Amino acid sequence: MRVSTIALLSLSAAAAVHGTAKANDVSDVARQFNVPMPVVETVILNVDAYFASPDAPVNRMTSGIFKELALKAAKSRMSNLEDSTPGKSSESSVEERNAAYKATVRTIRHESSENAECVDNTETVTSSEGVPTIKDGSFVFDNTHPKVSSYSWKMTFCRTPLNGGGSDFTEWQLK
Repeated sequence: MRVSTIALLSLSAAAAVHGTAKANDVSDVARQFNVPMPVVETVILNVDAYFASPDAPVNRMTSGIFKELALKAAKSRMSNLEDSTPGKSSESSVEERNAAYKATVRTIRHESSENAECVDNTETVTSSEGVPTIKDGSFVFDNTHPKVSSYSWKMTFCRTPLNGGGSDFTEWQLK
C-alpha cells in the first residue's frame, strides 16, 4: 500500500472516531498531493459518503485507494482549469486482480465575467468488482458479471482578477 493511501486511511479513521478530520492531518494530505485543503476535505467527505451508501463497493478496504484516485484526478483537472471547456476531463485509475477503480473529473461549464472566472466540474468515482461466489465447490470471483457502482459530486473552482482587472488572477479556489 502506498504511503498516500495509508495517510488517507488513517485520516478517514480519525474522522470516523472524532467526527471530523483534524486540520493538521488534512493539511498534511493537501501538502502531499499539492492541492488546497478544501479539495481534500471535499474528496474525503464524498468518498466516505459513497462508502456509506448501499451501492458502495463490496471491498470496503478500498476507501483510501478511491480517495487517492479522486485527489489525483482533481489535481490534474485543477492544473488545466484556465483551458477547461465543457467535456474536458481528467482521470486516474487502477486495476487489481478482480476489480477496477476509477476517478474522473469532467468540466461541465466554464464561465467568465468581469468579476470572476468559474469552472464547474463533476467528479465521479466508479468501481467494477468481481462478485465473490462459489463455483464447483471453489471460491471464485465472477468477473463476467461484475458489480459496477459509481458516485458523483460537483466541484466549482473560481478565481477573481487582481487589482481591478487585467490578466492577473488569484489562485483557483473551491467554491
